[in-house]
Amino acid sequence: MLKITNLTKTYGDKRAVDSLSLHIQPGEIYGFIGHNGAGKTTLVRVLLGLVYPESGRAVLRGKNGCEIVISAETRCAFSYVPQGSTLFSGTIAENLRMAKENATEEEMTAALKTACAWAFVSSLPNGVNTKIAEHGGGLSEGQAQRIAIARAVLRGAPILLLDEATSALDEKTEAQV
Repeated sequence: MLKITNLTKTYGDKRAVDSLSLHIQPGEIYGFIGHNGAGKTTLVRVLLGLVYPESGRAVLRGKNGCEIVISAETRCAFSYVPQGSTLFSGTIAENLRMAKENATEEEMTAALKTACAWAFVSSLPNGVNTKIAEHGGGLSEGQAQRIAIARAVLRGAPILLLDEATSALDEKTEAQV
């Protein structure tokens, strides 16, 4: 379980997150919406241990009730797909293996299917061995996003954070992902 209690984070005199409390159980999906500056990215930064709140707590709670305060050391519990393309020059397989160096073809295929990317990747002349340019050059923005999501899925972390990672997908594909 992810448990946040009265979390507050400020930048100077501006509160980015103000007394946020929530409990997210395994298998639950949460979405945070709001205008620019509402604190969505700040919350992601807190969860990844990149910034620390001024007050409140953010913890991961195990089945045994043990709580671990979220910090840089707990970052391994999260897979993160940021806004924009995070792909680099190389093959699709090389991009995927950044998340899991020894990933098998079967594991990559399963992750691509989960991210609704398998249909277009399998139709490419060299499949997962197709070379792409930096930032997913040679792919549409939506295709690049789905490969980034597949990479996060392949990593196998228990918590998946998507920061507008489906913004370039049509509604039907977004719903499937």
